[in-house]
Amino acid sequence: MTDHRAELDPVTSRRACRAAAVLLLLLPAALLWPSLLGREVYLPFSAATFPPFRAELDAGLLERLDTGANMDVTEIPITFIPELTFVRSELAAGRLPHWNPYARFGAALLSTSVVGLMYPPNWLTFLAVDPTHGLAWNAYLALAIAGLLMFGFLRSLSIAPLAATFGAIAFALSGTLSANLHFYQRVHALVWLPGMLWALTRMDDRRGAARMRAGVGLALCLAMSWLAGFPAYAAAGTLVAGGWAVWLAGGRARRQGAGDALRLLLLDGAFAGLGMALAAVQLLPMFAFFPESNRDPDPTADSIASQAFDPMGFLGYALPDPFGTPANQALPYDSSLLSWSMFSRAGWTDGVLFRPNYNFVEYTVYPGVLVLLLALLGLVGRRAAGRAFAAIALLVLFALACAGPLTSALNDLPFVRSVPPLRFLGPGCALVALLAARGFQQAAQVPVRARLLAGIALLGLVACVVGRWILGTRSPDAWLAHLTPTLLDHYRPRFPNVTPEMVQGLLGHTAAASIDQARCNLNYGIMAFAAAALWLLALPSLARRSMTTTTWLVVGLAGTAAELLCFALPVNRGRPDAPLAAPALDLLRRERDAHADRGGFVVARAARVPQLPQALPPCLLVPERIRDLHAYTFVDARSHRLFTKLYGPDHMIRGYWPMAFPDDERLQRPLFDLLGVRYVLASLPGDATAGLSFAGDEVAVGGDPSFHVYERPTALPRAFVVPSLRTLPDEEAVIAAMVAPDLAPRREALVLPDQAARLHGHAGAAGAEGRAVRFVMDTPTELRLHTDAGPPGFLVVSDALMRGWTATADGREVDLARGNLFMRILPLGPEATEVRFTYFSPRLGLGTGVTVLAALALAFLALRGRRAVPDRIPAPPPPESTPA
Repeated sequence: MTDHRAELDPVTSRRACRAAAVLLLLLPAALLWPSLLGREVYLPFSAATFPPFRAELDAGLLERLDTGANMDVTEIPITFIPELTFVRSELAAGRLPHWNPYARFGAALLSTSVVGLMYPPNWLTFLAVDPTHGLAWNAYLALAIAGLLMFGFLRSLSIAPLAATFGAIAFALSGTLSANLHFYQRVHALVWLPGMLWALTRMDDRRGAARMRAGVGLALCLAMSWLAGFPAYAAAGTLVAGGWAVWLAGGRARRQGAGDALRLLLLDGAFAGLGMALAAVQLLPMFAFFPESNRDPDPTADSIASQAFDPMGFLGYALPDPFGTPANQALPYDSSLLSWSMFSRAGWTDGVLFRPNYNFVEYTVYPGVLVLLLALLGLVGRRAAGRAFAAIALLVLFALACAGPLTSALNDLPFVRSVPPLRFLGPGCALVALLAARGFQQAAQVPVRARLLAGIALLGLVACVVGRWILGTRSPDAWLAHLTPTLLDHYRPRFPNVTPEMVQGLLGHTAAASIDQARCNLNYGIMAFAAAALWLLALPSLARRSMTTTTWLVVGLAGTAAELLCFALPVNRGRPDAPLAAPALDLLRRERDAHADRGGFVVARAARVPQLPQALPPCLLVPERIRDLHAYTFVDARSHRLFTKLYGPDHMIRGYWPMAFPDDERLQRPLFDLLGVRYVLASLPGDATAGLSFAGDEVAVGGDPSFHVYERPTALPRAFVVPSLRTLPDEEAVIAAMVAPDLAPRREALVLPDQAARLHGHAGAAGAEGRAVRFVMDTPTELRLHTDAGPPGFLVVSDALMRGWTATADGREVDLARGNLFMRILPLGPEATEVRFTYFSPRLGLGTGVTVLAALALAFLALRGRRAVPDRIPAPPPPESTPA
């Protein structure tokens, strides 16, 4: 029998590696080709299907847009695409997009890291003719990087090319990556992990200056992961890479002594430090921004627990989508019978169950049935490099992701407290792929293990059959009736007034869809486990025929690739390129131009009852350069508190973003005048003539008859002068005064004592409110305002004041104060004044300098490593040698 663990001769090995590289470059194209070739745009759903654009589409196009829409990936079409379009327009104008003034009252853009402005592969999305066409190539690049780096890492562990190819496919097409592929920031933060592991392995495998090039690779991969734009996955991946470095050092200590191991760890740490320094251009501004943004830097224990991965989600390792999928629109996640009955996440402080929040994208960990089985096989075997580490690392990641005792014990560590527990599961797909590659190699080497694994596959088959039979013993309604008492008992602490009728109302209409979803998964499991068992049982009988065995291994590899591609295709379809065109948007554009000298206006959304702001979805106005109160992005840490106070916490989305405002007297409070809300949008299905009563004067726009636009003529301009200040003791008092019906925003600005002190005792005078203010220049990072002469007062600009903003009056630098909770205030004398505001991302200059120095250092080390004579440490004897 041929030993499939044996290294091939150099020529054959190079050919095998080149063939693997070609395959790993072709598979992502097979998944994404409709979008890559330009026939479609790579979007999970189209914003054109929302009102008022929907009414402008013909029925055929609308059906094509709706078919298979993946609404789980909410942010891409309605947040990131508008922001990317805005970024591209700023770059075309020769400006670095530091600031987005159109998201609520302004937000740092570069510093948030979410757009990934400093990540080189993302430049495809900035430089494309339209960012939506760049996203497909961005996704292709992510999968290509993932496959090639995983292949290189597995080969560095002396895994044969065919098994390494299997592991690379298992990683690149894993459910974790394919389900999140539209979230380019998430995926790119994960795909560099195998590169870090590969570099660390090479550093352990070399001596002296020969380690330099591997160290440079470590620094580059680490920097890329942190630059990608999703710090949570970058932190989790860095944790795994750090664990691998310690693991390798432990092995070196046993072989070479503690001193040599310590030197290796110090070298690893030095290159990791250079990698973080290389990312400083993004990290330093990001760390400066987070403390004053609406991100929560110090979440409560229950807030951390609420973002955990529910243990029942581990069923996703064996079954593709047991609790739902975006393609099944008959099964809303919030009313899935199985998720309500099986999920068990609870608060740390009170032990009360949380409401299930299953989301296909967040919970998908499916690796493929054969990958899962071979990963189990990869757990056995003595002296197999990486086996024990992968097993231990997976257990640690699972424990952290579920927010159990380990997370609680480590909660004071910054990387644990700042990373939502769910995100720790992200790197798990790389570790499963490592184990699967090991198992793939062992399956042909040790026949008895292949037979044993076939037995495990048959057990999985039996479990699916039994589960399918149990589900068939009752009708969906009977299952609902059977589970209702248990649900009442479990959730009564959180919902004390719940009744059986409420349970029936919430879950009754989806009970059949929930059971059908589970049956479909179990049917798939029966077929997949049966096919895997047959494949494994055939391997031992083919073991003496080398070519036949190799062919059979290729069949298993191809079957897994096909399985994972079929799993990924439904959630990675493109969309027809539909325009966002409607008379209402044309009206807002005209009004934007008409109000340019006033600094524009703010748009809000209202409805008959509180609901998601779906009328012209938030952020779509950003590339139109219209300020959007409901923009769903990270902004300042204060402005959302006004709406929490006025409407209550239940009216907020994730605590920070207000829902569409209900149609009542609160819409007419002076607060909305102060915020500059001039237009209110509403989509009112049903009786199109029954509009809103409190939103303002309705404007005739045409187009969709159910889409209404209201104008509030009392809205204040973006900048104005007040004659006086009112000092209040704390922010709670300021908020209460701002939401009160008797607020007088033209008469006074509300400030805290420390902010009043910044104005150096300046006093205003009656009549200052009559001074006119005109916007002479209005760009995202520079405002120039002309104020007429008149009584002294205080200039109020209803934009968020955050670090990085400075102001001058007639060329003289002046102190900015924060008033009206978050707005910018500066004193004005009686003379006409030219006021200039400028913004530069805090710590960007320092970060750029650190990045440049790190790049120069890495270039020097790479050159030194290139000139070094290779000095490889002799490898230990091959594990588990089998006679030919």
